[in-house]
Amino acid sequence: MNKLVTLDHQITIFLNQFGSEQMDGFWLWITEASSWYWMYGACILLFFIGAPLGAIIKKGGFGLPLVISLLLFILYYVMGIFGEKLVKQGAIQPILGMWLGLIVFFPLAIFLTYKASTDSQLFDAEAYKRFVKALTPKWAKPSK
Repeated sequence: MNKLVTLDHQITIFLNQFGSEQMDGFWLWITEASSWYWMYGACILLFFIGAPLGAIIKKGGFGLPLVISLLLFILYYVMGIFGEKLVKQGAIQPILGMWLGLIVFFPLAIFLTYKASTDSQLFDAEAYKRFVKALTPKWAKPSK
C-alpha cells in the first residue's frame, strides 16, 4: 500500500539515521540558508509595499508615507524575529518560521500594488461608507 509522505517527514526519517547533533546542525543550516533568501524577499516585498504607499498617499507630503512605511517595516522585522525565535525553540518548521513575515505581508503588498495601479483612494472614508452601505440589507436600515 502506497502512502503519501511529505518532504518534511522524509527528511526527518533520513536524519533520524544520524545522531541528534547532525540533525540540529542540519536544521541550523536550513534556518541560515532561509534567512539569506528571506532578506532578498524582504527587499522585494517592502518595495511592493512602500512604492504603492508613496503613490496612494498624496496628502501629507513626504512625511506620512515615510512614517507608515517605517511602521510597516518595524512590524515586518518583529515578525521575522518572532518567526526565528519560534524556529530556535522548535515550535515550527524552519522554512515556515523564517518566511512568516513574507507570508503575512505578501497579501498586503498585492493589495497595495493593485490599489496604486488602479489609482484608487485607499484612505477615502466615503468609499468605505458606500461599500458598507451596499453590503447592508435594506430591511436592516433604520427608517427615518
